[in-house]
Amino acid sequence: MGLVGSARERRRRFVARNKRVWGLGQALVFVAALLGTWLSPGEAKAWLFHEHHELGLYSVYRLAPSRRAQIEKLWKEWREHVNRGNRLCKSAAAGKSRKLCSGADCATVPGTEDDVGDCVDFAMLPAIAADHSCTPDELTQTVLNADWLREIVRIAFRTRALIEQAKDSDARLDAWHGTHIKNEMADDKYLSRADANNAHFMLVRKTADTLDTYLARSVDPAQPVNSVALYVLYHRAALELGLSLSKMTPSEAGYFDLLAQAMMSEAFALHFLEDSFSAGHIVGTWGISPERMGTHDYYCENGIDAHTWDGSRYTAKGDGNMQPKDVNHSVPALTESLSQFVDATLGDYSIRDGAPHISKAEALRLMRIDSCTATQLPSGQEDFALSSLSSAVLVQTIEPGLGPKDAYLPRFRNEVGAFARFYSGFRLGGNFGGYQSPAPFYAPRPRGDLEVGFGVGYGFEGIVTRSTDGVVFAQLTGIAQSKEKDLVCPDPCEDDRTLAGDGDRVPSRLGLGIRLRVPNLLFPGDSLIAVPLTMLFDFHAGKRLALKAADGGVGGLWRRSGKGQFVLFREVGVNIYGLLFGTPVFRRSDGVREEFTSVEVDLPWYEYRPLRRFNTDQTSTLMLQVGTSGDFNRYGHAFLLYARVGFDGRVYF
Repeated sequence: MGLVGSARERRRRFVARNKRVWGLGQALVFVAALLGTWLSPGEAKAWLFHEHHELGLYSVYRLAPSRRAQIEKLWKEWREHVNRGNRLCKSAAAGKSRKLCSGADCATVPGTEDDVGDCVDFAMLPAIAADHSCTPDELTQTVLNADWLREIVRIAFRTRALIEQAKDSDARLDAWHGTHIKNEMADDKYLSRADANNAHFMLVRKTADTLDTYLARSVDPAQPVNSVALYVLYHRAALELGLSLSKMTPSEAGYFDLLAQAMMSEAFALHFLEDSFSAGHIVGTWGISPERMGTHDYYCENGIDAHTWDGSRYTAKGDGNMQPKDVNHSVPALTESLSQFVDATLGDYSIRDGAPHISKAEALRLMRIDSCTATQLPSGQEDFALSSLSSAVLVQTIEPGLGPKDAYLPRFRNEVGAFARFYSGFRLGGNFGGYQSPAPFYAPRPRGDLEVGFGVGYGFEGIVTRSTDGVVFAQLTGIAQSKEKDLVCPDPCEDDRTLAGDGDRVPSRLGLGIRLRVPNLLFPGDSLIAVPLTMLFDFHAGKRLALKAADGGVGGLWRRSGKGQFVLFREVGVNIYGLLFGTPVFRRSDGVREEFTSVEVDLPWYEYRPLRRFNTDQTSTLMLQVGTSGDFNRYGHAFLLYARVGFDGRVYF
């Protein structure tokens, strides 16, 4: 029997026909890079919103009665002046009644007589400062006018409930990471505000540092922007503006503008002071971004043996893991700072005489420093940093960790970033129909494949929830397929290719495939088109689409549940047989033998990962999949139902 057809010509046609597949791979890499940029904050933020708020509440609660009365008076004056109704709470610290509610109920009732709901109080201002605004002036506008702020407050209370109800560390981690994704969906600048600097982190300590030498170095313009320096700058501005306010009455022009500037400046100061008690923010910020995030996350969760400058010692934890010890050791410093601010608004001599002064114009200049984008500290702040007022607060803070040239704490890496993927596995199943088989459709041909693959991708599983699909990759796969024989040959049997017959229904063959995995919104690969296209017109809308795709798509259909996930259309493979590794020969039913090629479209629809480990820069996963594929050829299309067992190994760059 002669061979029929030109193998070279068929290869040419297949290459031309499948160029679009390789184009999808290029698009995938582009979208992976975008997703990585969007979902990976350059620097971590500190305490979660509800934790900042809780620290703010206790700081107000522990004020001396006369100071508590003054802060309530100032808050009431400003609330009545701006006239935003129940957007602002009646009390400066309205959290006590909120702490009696449960879960989402805390955030579903508008501001009432009991202030239960999503109103903003003074104690909440540090939570909004720096994370949801970049300057005190922007904080004022956000509090008064941002439509999304109430959703941020609701998210905070839901997150608090999830963390309180978490039964294990995984559930707590999900709530922690999930709140960042939800915040970005509501406030589309949330993640990007921490990109430009290390403002939320303390400067590393030198072995010979005392408090004075450390403070002097922290405010040195030659040093990076850091949380202690920003506390000093904003607190200094708040005290000077508070002193100016003490000389005015509410009836004077400019009083309420000055009141807002003073309060918001102190809110920023308190935010960065609170950051200085988070374990993940005192261990240093050097190395690549995944290492910085991994080190931050590890110590926030596991804690450090913290030593304060005044000699106290305790186990400090951090973001998403605040414990009563963290509150007990941080609130005295916060209360001292807030007390100084309140005394300034009363014109108290301790503030007038306790530190060197600057002009009101200079205070306003400090107040307008952008905490999100500043890369240079202003000069001339050492005198205030070393004053008795600053020292009384900062002596209670934690001694930061040592730097990379000293005996620093161990560093860890997050599972985020670009990776190389190594895959090996096998697939077992039954092929139905096709290839001129006389067997009934319900009698599948047994089939087995060996697979090996190499790919590249981007993972962000270290910063998303377990229910989120945190990986994007493109992979080249080599396949070795076993021969296929019919199970039965119905009477009269004219083409017997069963085990008892002569020949194979489908010969053993080698194939080459490309495999893509990318989050989608509703249809296969739609995010490859929808996200970049939307970005051309509205960047933030495109980012929200990317987040929606990563979070399970429309309706959350592709979210993970435990170790399992519905993956239909989220992962697709295309395998080509007879293109590169020799052309298989098929024996037609009339006995003619001819070379042939075929294309298989592989669609896994459910995935289960019983074993998964991440260590330093490598991930190992045992993966089980079930799915179906279509084998398209000129002898009749075949359809495979299969189970796949594979080992997925990744090495992060």
